[in-house]
Amino acid sequence: MKFKIIEFKEDNSQKIYNDYINSIKKATKLLSDKDRREVLMEFNSHIYENMQKQSSKTEFETLSDTIRKLGNPKEVLHPLIADKSLEKATKTFHPVDILRALILNIKNGVRYIVFSLLYLLLGSFVFLIFAKIFRPANVGLFTKNEQFKAFGISSHANDYQEILGYWFIPLMLLLIVVFYLSITLLLRLKKSTSKRIVMKKIFLLTIILLFSQIIFAQKTIITPEKQEEITNYIKHFEENKQLMGNVCVFQNGKSILNINFGHNNHLIDNIETRRYTIGSITKLFVGVLFAKLKEEGQIKYKEKLNTYFPTIPNAEKIELGHMLNHTSGLKDYTSKNDSLHFWLTTPRSKQAIMNEIIHQGVGFQPKEKVEYSNTAYYLLARILEQKHQQSFQQIIANTIYLNSRHI
Repeated sequence: MKFKIIEFKEDNSQKIYNDYINSIKKATKLLSDKDRREVLMEFNSHIYENMQKQSSKTEFETLSDTIRKLGNPKEVLHPLIADKSLEKATKTFHPVDILRALILNIKNGVRYIVFSLLYLLLGSFVFLIFAKIFRPANVGLFTKNEQFKAFGISSHANDYQEILGYWFIPLMLLLIVVFYLSITLLLRLKKSTSKRIVMKKIFLLTIILLFSQIIFAQKTIITPEKQEEITNYIKHFEENKQLMGNVCVFQNGKSILNINFGHNNHLIDNIETRRYTIGSITKLFVGVLFAKLKEEGQIKYKEKLNTYFPTIPNAEKIELGHMLNHTSGLKDYTSKNDSLHFWLTTPRSKQAIMNEIIHQGVGFQPKEKVEYSNTAYYLLARILEQKHQQSFQQIIANTIYLNSRHI
């Protein structure tokens, strides 16, 4: 799809829009053409959608507010660019790509500092090669009385025997290649196991453990110092744009600490009454509703997906049971084919989501392996709507919520 510039009626609106698009292009110059185009299109779609909303504000005011909320592209896109650069570097193994990726990620944790030092260590190997050329007698592998004494540069070369000669140079070149490949492969492995979800789980586990100690400790009083400690701990994650949400601490039946954290705080008027999306908790409801339909004889877990959605790839092989236990093989539409995180930050039509699901296809055949699938449960929810002839919200309200009031 081709990127299309939005045209505005007011000259000043057009100017700040063009400046903002140019700043996005400048911030994404390190990305591939495909990723760069997708970033531009995502930002552009946000601007376009906001400009279509009815508002009493002028065109310039609406555009200014939209750009302010989207944020400075250099700051907003830095995590994406850093991640994409690292992904590229660990695929190409190119020294320039690796250097650029490490510079962009240097603030993302001690591990990247360690990797930088490991790569710098390779520089000492290069230095030894040149040292061998200009001072061959003082550089090499040294022994004395058939015992190892030194490797590299030795100030006692006259007392030792250097046994490698100029074979030291190809040996060092071999070590450089082996260590370079090993460090880069280790960097790739570290990247694949360091997804943000790991940080979220660690954070949530720490919060649970922290509050567990507060709850179960005898005669524990949450002092102002303890409140400040909790606040600073959460602030660390907020400043690094790791999480957003709300933490509330009660003592003796009273709320003594209510912290709202995340990059959208300035948009929230009343944090205590704000409603949060509950995400995958709805999967529990989907599972319960399908179990209820099965008990009533309205569906079978062996039914094929093509009974309901024949245009979905591999639908003639995928069973409802596969979808319920995450073995369907359907790719995850929420990540928009492993692309950008902006895809679902604004509401999308059912047709747009279905188009994305069809476009992505499948990652493996049913029952080959287990892989968490939001796509499968989205389609299951749509099947529930077909069966009940109601929206998913109405099904929950009429089938689960009303029944729970009588328990």
